[in-house]
Amino acid sequence: MAERLEGSTKHYGVPLLISETLHRKFTRKTRGYCRTVDYCVMQGNTKPVRLFTIDINSDKIPLEEEVPYMNPKQKKIQRVHDRMKRNNLREAAFKNEVQISSLFESNADIAIMRKPFTK
Repeated sequence: MAERLEGSTKHYGVPLLISETLHRKFTRKTRGYCRTVDYCVMQGNTKPVRLFTIDINSDKIPLEEEVPYMNPKQKKIQRVHDRMKRNNLREAAFKNEVQISSLFESNADIAIMRKPFTK
């Protein structure tokens, strides 16, 4: 299903497609950030499924300032720190310690990506 959804993003012209099954697992507030795209029968299934997207434009995120020369050890340390941040956020989300919907309001990158879109 994930492969079919990913392949269908070009057809619908959206960066992300979410199945109805996953959409139902979102909190009410998070579902409010989603938009219905279509109601269709995916290949290999007989039941129709509703498809959703979250309107974002990743091209709007400015490139990060290039850091002056970093030696290989510093680059590795930076990658490890970045990975740890992502893992900590993921773990907090799985433990229900963070509301994903709050990131739509507090995360600067998400705000920039969603700015071109109206409610």
